[in-house]
Order: sequence, then C-alpha cells, then structure tokens
Amino acid sequence: MLKVLIKYLNRYNLKEFSFLGSSTILFQLSKVLVELYIAKLVGPLIWGKWYFFNLIIAYRSLVSLGVDNALNREIPKLKASDSSRLISDYQSVGYSFIGLSSIVSMIVFIGIIFFYDFNDSLYIAIATAFLFCVLQYYSYSNILLKSQFRFDMVSLGQIIFTFIFPILSISGAYFFDLYGYIYGYIISLIISMIVLYFYNKNMLTFRFRIRFDEIFKLIKIGFPIMAVGISYTFLNTADRWIIGLFIGAEALGYYSLSIIVFGALLLLPQVVSQIYYPKMIYEFNKNNDITQMKRLLHAQYKKVLYLSIPLLILSNISMTFIVERYLPEFLPGLLPLRIVSLAVLSLPISSGYGNLLNIIDKQKVYLSFIVIAVLLNLLFNYLVVVFGYGIAGVALTTVLVFFLFNISLNYLGRHYLRKL
Repeated sequence: MLKVLIKYLNRYNLKEFSFLGSSTILFQLSKVLVELYIAKLVGPLIWGKWYFFNLIIAYRSLVSLGVDNALNREIPKLKASDSSRLISDYQSVGYSFIGLSSIVSMIVFIGIIFFYDFNDSLYIAIATAFLFCVLQYYSYSNILLKSQFRFDMVSLGQIIFTFIFPILSISGAYFFDLYGYIYGYIISLIISMIVLYFYNKNMLTFRFRIRFDEIFKLIKIGFPIMAVGISYTFLNTADRWIIGLFIGAEALGYYSLSIIVFGALLLLPQVVSQIYYPKMIYEFNKNNDITQMKRLLHAQYKKVLYLSIPLLILSNISMTFIVERYLPEFLPGLLPLRIVSLAVLSLPISSGYGNLLNIIDKQKVYLSFIVIAVLLNLLFNYLVVVFGYGIAGVALTTVLVFFLFNISLNYLGRHYLRKL
C-alpha cells in the first residue's frame, strides 16, 4: 500500500509539491503577518514610502542581465546530457558575475541616494540597497537548487526563514523602526543561505571564475527570458507606479494590502510553475515528447485551478477580519484588496504556457504580448485616477488587464503547441 502511495505521489509530482508547497505557505504566511504588523507599527504614509522604494527589489533581476535565467534553463538540459563538469563551471561563472554586478549596483544606488536629498527616507533607501544585494544571492542559490530538482532543500531554506524572520524583523522594527525591520529581513536571508550552503556544498560551492565568453553566452540565452520576466514584473507593479506618482505615498500604503495579498496568492501557483519548468525542459530536450509536454501542461492547469478558488476565499475572509479588527487605519485599502484578489482566478487559464514559450525560444512573441498588457494597464490605471476613481478604480482595471493577458497567453501557447 505504501509503495502504491509513493508511486502515485511521484507520478503526479505531489511529493515535491507537498514539501515545497507547505514550506511556501509557512514562508508567505510569516511574511504577510510580519508585514501587516510593521504596517500597523509605522502607519500608511511610511509604509507607502517603503513600498515605493521596494520597487528596486522588484526589478533586481535586471542587474543579472539574464545569467540566472539562462542557468535555470541550461542546467536541466546539461543534466539530461550528464554534463556535470560544465554545470559546475556555469555555477561558478554565475555566482561571480551576479555577485560583482549586485555589489556594483548597490554602490551606485547608495551613491544616487546621497546625491539626491531623501530627507527622512535616507536610512530606508540605504537599507533597501543592502537588501537588494542579499536577495540577489538568495534568489540565485534557490535557482541552482531548483534547476537540479532539489526542492527539498529550497523547502528547508524557507522553513528556516519562516521561524527566524519574525523574531529578527519585529525586534528590529521595535528598536529601529522600518529600517530595523529591513535589516532583520537581511540577516534572516543570510542565515538561511548559510544553512543551505552547509547542506549543499556540492551545488552551492563555487570558485571565482570570470570567463567573458561564457558570460556572453549565458546573457545571450537568458536576456530574452529576463526581459519577459521584467516585463511581467512591470505588469504586476504598474498599479504601484501610478498610485505612488499620481495619488501619493499614503494611498500606496493603503493599496499595499492588495499587493501583499496578491503576492501571497501568486506564490503557490508559482511553486507549481517552478516545479514543472525544469521537468518540461528535461523532457523536451531528452525525449522531445510532445505528448508528455501536453500532460505536464494539463497537470499544471489542474493544480493551479484547485489552488486558486480556496486561496481566494480564505484570503478575503481572513484579511477582512484582520483589517477591521486590527488595522482600522488601513480600511480604505480593503475594497481594492477584494478586487485585486479576483485576478488569481485568471491564472489557471494560462498556467504553464509561459514556461512553454520560454522553452521553445518564443520569448520575443511572449514579450510583445506582455508589453501590450503593460501599456494597457498603465493607460487604464492613469485614466481611472484622472477621472477620480482612486485606488479602487486602479484595482479594477488591473484585474481586467490580467484576465485579458492570461486569455491571450492561453491562445498563444496553444497556437505554438500545435506547431511542435
């Protein structure tokens, strides 16, 4: 009976999903609860300023020029051809390039901070620059583990973070306000990386290696994938830009509840995508099996669909209770939160097709669809602000654009799948 159960779990990737999914739930729950506590502690105005500075974190993958994206795609291909030596070389090149580019970017950002007068936001901006650098290393370490199917180790890192992050960030905020929270965040990430290193020395150990021919090769492969990812990030953050620039930091503080909840709702569907992406690459390059590819796409669709509806209901009930009971100063953000959360229902429509387009090198077409969606989102959001519909209007137009984009992505993915 036990063997049958294990076989079933492995066949449908439920074993990996259950481990990574459960740790992701704990990881995100920890982040959400801490962020809500800090938001209450510092108030909508300061919290809104942090969310505007936080945009630098959202676009941090620009600095890597796609090297990490290339390795996320190439390592599963190299595993399929048993090229362990080349994997080790690529890991070292990736660590060296991403480390240097992150440190240089951090120094440049701190220089800009001192050149311009940020007044009361100076320490927040400097802390954000350090967080930017540490997150680059943390994200790259996770990419290496996921690309080699070590989802159990990714789960371990998330569990460690889940328990130390609330302690360090809340105590930091208590003594040093918002920037104390950010430094607590940084230290939590560093501790998680140290533990992961000791458990995965063979995968995360590297020697300093700068080979420009290899770097340019990786950039050539990964830059189009990175461009797609950055464009999708801009699609996710267009509402934040419009509110921050045209309504103000306090309104962005209210709207941050929508950002926190939508980020939490996206996380489990993203886990599904992260688990299946290296498997799709492996199958496509090892066996070139289109039937298997269709099966993997359908499996992703079912998992995301089954996750989306309960997550939507649970998040709305819990956040309504939390805001009304504990965060009354954030009540203006409750309606936008409820509206934005509906966007999660659009995710099953396109589940897996973005991965497919990256695998078959259709990033340019994929990118063009995202750019159109970004422009529509910016235009519609700006218009609802001009006509006085406020953050609720921004939330509604964002949801409509997300549905339109995911329907278009479904059509695009099916079109190219038929051509394979």
